[in-house]
Amino acid sequence: MVRVIGSETEFATYDTETKSDRTYEIIREIYNEYGVYGEFVKNQGRVYMDVGNALECSTPETTNPLDEVKYEKAMERMVDDARMKYESKTGRTIGIFKDSLSPIDTTRGYHENYICLLYTSDA
Repeated sequence: MVRVIGSETEFATYDTETKSDRTYEIIREIYNEYGVYGEFVKNQGRVYMDVGNALECSTPETTNPLDEVKYEKAMERMVDDARMKYESKTGRTIGIFKDSLSPIDTTRGYHENYICLLYTSDA
């Protein structure tokens, strides 16, 4: 049986000086840098603004847990590269938190996704 796995991670982003959300700016940097088509990046992962202005990154589906971890790390790198590019353009410092309560009291989450057979009992 083949199991397909993937994950979605929400990030809290904020400007450390003004304490304002910077999700839109970080997403725009990712789109510009990584050639996003719609919301999909070149590795077939997805980057988009989720409900509540959360930056959400989804990995592509894979059948190998090691590949899943590699995709997650690649997405983290993509977000951090976008942060550094935005900071160098603007001179502002951006904080980004994964799976956390941000300093401006917004929550973010992490989701694992699995596609597999489910057996139920007729008892």
